[in-house]
Amino acid sequence: MSTREARSRIDGRLPQAVRLWIDGVGCWLVWLPERMTIGGPAVVGRSGAADLPLLADLQRVHATIERGDEQYRLASHGPASINGLAIEGEASLRSGDEIALNDNVRLELTIPTQLSNTARLVCTSGHRPEQRIDGVVLLEQMCQLGPQDDHHIVCPRAESSFVLFKKGEALWCRSSQEWTLQGRSVSGAAPLEHGALVATESLSFRLEIA
Repeated sequence: MSTREARSRIDGRLPQAVRLWIDGVGCWLVWLPERMTIGGPAVVGRSGAADLPLLADLQRVHATIERGDEQYRLASHGPASINGLAIEGEASLRSGDEIALNDNVRLELTIPTQLSNTARLVCTSGHRPEQRIDGVVLLEQMCQLGPQDDHHIVCPRAESSFVLFKKGEALWCRSSQEWTLQGRSVSGAAPLEHGALVATESLSFRLEIA
């Protein structure tokens, strides 16, 4: 565990992001702040790297996605378009919009359910983040993992679902079925820490502070 990760546990504050390693699904980044920057690869020894660095020909900070007033906005710092329309400065984002950066990097923003303004961001052009992840969840208040299309992270083989949610200065979890945390049965909800192993009979994941 890094010093940063340990500090996030000790001082009781919410981390900036966590990774969920989900069996049979992959790795998803859950981003907690209202603002995320997107750009090209980080440069060793130089500050100012993007929150989501992609292995692509982009500026170090090429665009910013920000949530506020119950909507998302895209601020461009380099060539960008939404659904094929070039933007300069800022523009609103809606569920299903395709974002293009430098024409060749494409991402889709989706808000799967009206129950939450939490959004899902995936790269549809094949460009990979520097760290292996399959998608990003921009967390407003809660994130659903399960088999349904309106879940933020779809787990096709699952017969149960999980909800991650912010409560106070911690990230909590609850399930629609009996579940375990670190191998111990849990009824109701429980807070999660770095390294938490969460499971039901059909769905399991490990949480890491990113």
